[in-house]
Amino acid sequence: MKRNIFILLSVFVTVCFFSPAVFAEKASDAEQKSVIDESVEPQSKFILEINDKKFELQKGASLKIQGEFKDPTVKVEVEPFKEFTYGGIYLQYPQHFTFESDLGDENVKMWNLSGNSGILMIQKYSLEMDHNTMAHLLQPRYGEQNARIAECSMKIDGTEVPGTVVIANFGGATISQEVYSFKVKGDSVLLILQDSLDPKGNPTAEGLALKEIVGKTFKIEK
Repeated sequence: MKRNIFILLSVFVTVCFFSPAVFAEKASDAEQKSVIDESVEPQSKFILEINDKKFELQKGASLKIQGEFKDPTVKVEVEPFKEFTYGGIYLQYPQHFTFESDLGDENVKMWNLSGNSGILMIQKYSLEMDHNTMAHLLQPRYGEQNARIAECSMKIDGTEVPGTVVIANFGGATISQEVYSFKVKGDSVLLILQDSLDPKGNPTAEGLALKEIVGKTFKIEK
């Protein structure tokens, strides 16, 4: 039941805030279509270990190994993180997270990376958008009596970055949505980190781990 609530909320954020009344302006030129299919889920990476030597593997790719191995000990492990490399954005996220994309609007690209409680929403706009604006769009959707807005921050590459958080009661649960905004070659990029909170307002271990790996690996194309 809790996971269903989180999926509903992520879809809710993705779909509900992009009416013509909010974004009436169209970009003067449509963004050039990338040769990369940004709707495809990033592949898992594997590590092949033969004795003390390690080799990186990718699904469907061949690997030629030099040398001879007598009675080798072989082990294959999946890397714990996948790499997101779309829209001029790079970050890593947990391997077990699901991947969804919505690229149907030429002015907005959206990707959802979802775990059991932690969800990362990545949104790229050709129009002006920032974390404070998005938070104030989110709040009334929950009912202002059920949601409050506050300042928040996260450490990205060693630097504390300001954001805006919405804390809302929804379906008997309390959730937080931390919103951060960036510029990528003139476009606006939002990162929305969603998590559940316990009765004392504490986040989940998965939500904390997601925020940490995003903060350590997030980079934007200059």
